Order: sequence, then C-alpha cells, then structure tokens
Amino acid sequence: PRLTREKKREKLEKERQAEAKRKAEEEKAEAERLAKEKQEAEAAKKKVEEDAKKKNAKQLREQQKKQLRKAKQQFRKLTMAAYQAASPNDSSDSDGVWDDMEKMNDDVELLCDKLTALELDSLSEALGGPDGLSEVRQVAIETAAGAERQSLLAIEARNKARKESADKQKEAKLAKTAAPWTKDELAALSKAIKK
Repeated sequence: PRLTREKKREKLEKERQAEAKRKAEEEKAEAERLAKEKQEAEAAKKKVEEDAKKKNAKQLREQQKKQLRKAKQQFRKLTMAAYQAASPNDSSDSDGVWDDMEKMNDDVELLCDKLTALELDSLSEALGGPDGLSEVRQVAIETAAGAERQSLLAIEARNKARKESADKQKEAKLAKTAAPWTKDELAALSKAIKK
C-alpha cells in the first residue's frame, strides 16, 4: 500500500509538473502572439502615417508647381502688356529696352525657367513701375550671365575631375608596372622552375 501511494504521489507530481510546463508554454506562446500583434499594429500605424506624409508631400509639390505655373503665366502676360504699351503700333522708335518681340520672349522664357515663383511675382510687381521693362531686361541679362557662368564652372569642374581621375589611373598603372620582384617572389619562381 505504501508503494502504491508513493507511485500515485509521484504520478500526480509528474502530472502537475507537466501541467505547469504546458501552462508556461501556453502563456509564453500567448505573450509572443500578443507582442507580434502589437508589433504588426505599430508597423501598420507607421505605414499609414508614412503614406499620409507622402500624400501631403505630393500635394504640396503639386501646389508649388501650380503656383509656379500661375506666376509664369502672369509674368508673361504682364510683360507682354507692358511691352505693347511701351511701343504702340509696333513702331521702329522703341524705348530701347528690346529691339523686337522675339528677343523679349527669349528673355521672358529664360527668366521663367531660372527664377522661382516668388522672384517672378516680385518682377511682375516691378512691371507696374515706370522702369519696369528695363528692370526686367536687366534681370534677364544678369540671369543669362549667371547661367553662362554656372555652365562654365560646371564644365571646368568636370574637366578638372576627369584630369584628376586620369592622373590617378596613370599613377596606379605606373605603381603596378614599376614594382620590382621581392626576394620571396624570386625564390618561389626559381623553385617552380627547378621542379
């Protein structure tokens, strides 16, 4: 009887341990599942926030493009009106700002390409003044000179970079070809030849 009681007690103890182990595993699995769900929820929330930011950034870019387009249209319109008002009937005795309409259009398009919406708006406001066209012409000349200077600087920098890379390649080539054989290399070569 005592042995049977002892066996029953051991069996119950093993069952309790197995049950405790199973419960611990279940709790651990449940905690992992909850952590995974929480992480997935946070990732989904971040994705939604990023999508909203991208959408807002895209809307902002579209809005800025629209403002720039409107500023360009207004500047072209005001410049044309001021030019026509300054030289009515297209007479040959112009005020000396532009010789013909094509040169004016070239300068206006250059300014539209190079300037921002705020700069175009300020030039449009300047067109309302007495020397508006001459001011626009001066800005066009300065912008063209700046663009040429920038392109020349870019070409010069590119040529300099090419020359430096060519020099580096030449030095590397000379370093490779001019390196003499070391004693270890000569010994290995002679040993290989003897075999």
